[in-house]
Amino acid sequence: MSVLAAFAITPVSAQPAAPTRDIFVTNCAPGSIQRITPAGVATTIASGFTSCPASIVFDDAGNIMSVGAEGDPTIYKVALDGTVSVFVTGSPLVDPARLVKDANGNFIVADESAKIIKVTPSGTMSIIASGHPYSLRLE
Repeated sequence: MSVLAAFAITPVSAQPAAPTRDIFVTNCAPGSIQRITPAGVATTIASGFTSCPASIVFDDAGNIMSVGAEGDPTIYKVALDGTVSVFVTGSPLVDPARLVKDANGNFIVADESAKIIKVTPSGTMSIIASGHPYSLRLE
C-alpha cells in the first residue's frame, strides 16, 4: 500500500494482470494509468487523459480498456506502449461509470444514464438492460 500511496496521487481503480501479477492503477490527478510490478516498481503507462480513467479491464490482446470520468461518453483503448486511442464513443454511451469483460470478450458497461450496454470487441454497442446500474460484477 505504501507504493500506491506514494505514487498514485488520487487512485480510483486497480486491476491485476495475470500472468505478470502487475497491478494497473488509474489516477485522477493527473489523469493517468500506472503499472506497479510485484517488486514495487511504478511506471506511468499512459497520461494526459482529459478526464479521470475511472474503471479499467483488459481486452483479449492485453490492451487496457478504460472509461473516462463523469460526462465523458468514451471508452478508451490503451496499448501497453502507452498509445491511447478512442475505442468507442457516443450514443448509447452517456456517462459510463464501470466496465467489466464477459467470458466472450464483450465489454459490459454500467452507464449513469440507467443503462447497461454491451460493447463487442469490434465496437458494436447495444443496450442490454435499463434501470439504475451503479455496480457490475460478472460471475
